[in-house]
Amino acid sequence: MCCTLINTGKEYKDQLKHFCENITTFRDQICLNSKDSYAITFEISIFKLINLLFYIILFTVGIFGNLLILVCIFSLKHMRTISNMFLANLAISDLFIFLICQPLSLTTIIYSSWVFGEKFCKLQGLLQGTNLGVSILSLLGLNIERYVAVRKMRFGNQLYRRKLCIMYIIGIWCIAGSISLPLAFSTELKKGIDKKQYCLETWWGTIFWKQFYTIMLFLVLYAFPLLSMIILYYLILTKVKNSMKQQTFTTNHSTRNYVTRLRTQRTRISKVSTALVCLFTICWLPYHIVNIYADFQILNENQTKVYYLINYGYPIVQWLVYSNSAINPLSTIFISQKFRFAVFQVKQRRFNSRSTFQ
Repeated sequence: MCCTLINTGKEYKDQLKHFCENITTFRDQICLNSKDSYAITFEISIFKLINLLFYIILFTVGIFGNLLILVCIFSLKHMRTISNMFLANLAISDLFIFLICQPLSLTTIIYSSWVFGEKFCKLQGLLQGTNLGVSILSLLGLNIERYVAVRKMRFGNQLYRRKLCIMYIIGIWCIAGSISLPLAFSTELKKGIDKKQYCLETWWGTIFWKQFYTIMLFLVLYAFPLLSMIILYYLILTKVKNSMKQQTFTTNHSTRNYVTRLRTQRTRISKVSTALVCLFTICWLPYHIVNIYADFQILNENQTKVYYLINYGYPIVQWLVYSNSAINPLSTIFISQKFRFAVFQVKQRRFNSRSTFQ
C-alpha cells in the first residue's frame, strides 16, 4: 500500500535510517551526471502529466459507473436482490477507493513526497487496504451467491437469506479491516535530505515481517479469491450443463422452454463470470508481482532499478488496480441485460420528473 522499503544488503534498521537519503541523493546524481539533465526532468514531468490525465479519467469513469450501479439498485425495487446487494457493496467499496485511495496516491506521485502529516500517513494504509480488500471479497461473495442460486440451495426464506447476506457483507468489512490493521502500526514518516517527507512501511525495522505480510496479502487477497472464483465458475457451468443434458431427450413443451432458459442462463453466467474473473486476474497480478519482487528480489539490486521501480513501476500497477474498480460497474452494465434495462428506467424516471416540473 505504501512505498516499499529497499534493503541493499545492510542491516534493515540502518537502511531504514538512510533510505530516503539514498534515494533522493541518487535522484540528484542522475541529473548531475547526465549529459542532458533537462531531458530527464522533462521525461519525469511528462510521466506525471500522463499520471494526472489517466487518474482523472479513471476517477470520472469510476465515480460515474459505481454511482449508476447504486442508483439502479436502490431506486428500483425489483433490483434489490441478494446478488445485487453484493454488487452494491462492491460499488460502495470502489467509490471509497476513488474518493480516498486514488487522491492520496495521485498527490504523492505529483509531489514525490507525503504531504498529509503523520497521523494520516498511518491511517491511509488502513483505509486503502480495507477498501481494496472489501472490493475483492465482495466479488468473491457475488460468485458464491450465484453458485448457490444455480444449485438451488435453500437457506430459509427470502428474509433469512437477506440477513445472511448482510452478515456476510459486515464480515467482509471486518476481515478486510483486520488484514489491513498492521499497516496502521508499521507505517512511519521519514525525512530525506531534500527535506521532503516520505510515508514508508518500516515494519519495526524487520524485513521478515514485511515479506511475511506481502505473501499473506498475495494469498488472502489474490490467490485464494482467484482460485475460489475459478472453481465456482467451473461448478456453475457444470451444473447448468448437466441440467441441460438431463432434459435433452424430453419432448414436453414446458421442459423445452426450461432447457432454453437454462441455455440462456448458462451463456449469461459464462460471460459475466469470465469478464469479472479475467478483470480481477489481469488488474491485480502485476500489483502483487511488483510487491513480491520489491521485497524478495530487489534486495541486492542497484539504486537505478530502485529509483525507476518507485517512480514508474508502482504508479503503473496502481493504474491497473484502480482500473479494475472503474471497469467493474461498466462491465456489469454492459453484460447484464437487467442492468441495461434498469439504466433505461432510471433515465426514463428522470425525464418524466423533469417533464412534471416544467
